[in-house]
Amino acid sequence: METKTRIFAASFCAAILLLYIWGVSHWLTSTAVTVVVPPPTTSQTDTNSTEQQVIQALQQQTASPSYPLTAEFLQFCEAQSPGLCQTMLQRLQQNPVYQDAWFYEISKKTLHYYSTLYQQPLADNVHQTEQTTLPVTLAFTGDVNFADDWYNMQHYATTNGISDCFGASLLKQMHDADILLCNNEFAFSDRGTPMAGKQFTFRAKTANVSMWQELGVDLVGLANNHCYDYGTDAFYDTLTTLQDAGIPYVGAGQNLEEAMRPQFFLAGGMKIGYIACTRAEKYILTPEATQDSPGVLRCYDPTLAVQAIESAKAQCDYLVVYVHWGTEESTVLEQAQIDLADAFQQAGADLIVGAHPHILQGAGWREDTPVIYSLGNFWFNMQSQDTALLNVTLLGPNASDALVQIVPCRQSNGQTTLLESASDKQRVLDHLNSIMESGYFDESGILHKD
Repeated sequence: METKTRIFAASFCAAILLLYIWGVSHWLTSTAVTVVVPPPTTSQTDTNSTEQQVIQALQQQTASPSYPLTAEFLQFCEAQSPGLCQTMLQRLQQNPVYQDAWFYEISKKTLHYYSTLYQQPLADNVHQTEQTTLPVTLAFTGDVNFADDWYNMQHYATTNGISDCFGASLLKQMHDADILLCNNEFAFSDRGTPMAGKQFTFRAKTANVSMWQELGVDLVGLANNHCYDYGTDAFYDTLTTLQDAGIPYVGAGQNLEEAMRPQFFLAGGMKIGYIACTRAEKYILTPEATQDSPGVLRCYDPTLAVQAIESAKAQCDYLVVYVHWGTEESTVLEQAQIDLADAFQQAGADLIVGAHPHILQGAGWREDTPVIYSLGNFWFNMQSQDTALLNVTLLGPNASDALVQIVPCRQSNGQTTLLESASDKQRVLDHLNSIMESGYFDESGILHKD
């Protein structure tokens, strides 16, 4: 009897449970509530999916991808570019040697681009631009000085601001660039004392960091001979001020790791990298960053700079090296500039842009890598002199896909403007062509090889 009672009780409970389940199901259906089923886990993924077939085909290849490819990663890529994996599979079945370039050829997005987006959240040295298609425009200026007591800033204080110090058409070009890099040739701080032994020391109010934003700047170079002019505290203030304003920097930091650290931008389906370094001082006063002390990335001995370039190039499609070098007020190249250009190109630089001489210097080539030796003073003092905005238009991820153009400008009486007349522009281009290392600028300012 006791056994029958237990059986009856169990049956009764089961019936009640079934009735409850039916009731809940009926209520969900009648009230139009959708029951969401979680997506299958990795272990439930169809082993015969196109992504899995790509992985299997890759295992038969003699060449390996730059990044480990998994089915989950390929699913991520496929979601952004439908049809990518099927085309990839067809190529793998037809071609015995895999190539990373297939990603871009098929989808107009590189493997570096996909791999970076896949790692969420983005690293703090990776910045996503609004430009998702080609072309991508990179812009560069030479030396800029916001020092409070310097002549151009005294002039600025008597004007209505940026719009009175830069021509409207020039400002538009600067803002239109997808990534604009300028040289931050001073310290941002409200404290500190001038470095002993220096003839010129430059310090700007921290509040004036907004001037970079008004100019449309996306990145600044700190590898120069003036970022440390007011000592360690003011140098730290410079880093903090830029960080608080959301402006990345390259070429200096709290330690060597930070000074060597690249900044990356995602634009047009590509990952674009920047490194900066300096060898500008004849009497070296600006500290070199070490493992546990702040300063700049030097390249008197190029070993560390080359390491930084090699590391950055392995992580991106197109790499810019922004370097402070050369002799002030001279168009004659130093042997060190020539040697460094060789070393930087061999390490992976796709573009080399220089500053420091305070005047325009010529340009040259290292295979497909253009070298712009100096862009001169962009907005630095009250002198009247020729300068330039450099525009580099990327039509693809390789150095050979870049269109390099000098846009002649004039700094005069505290204002920098585009040169408008054809004769004035040609005068600047003719001067540059007379001092070229190799190549030439055509009448539109486009750089060509010989």
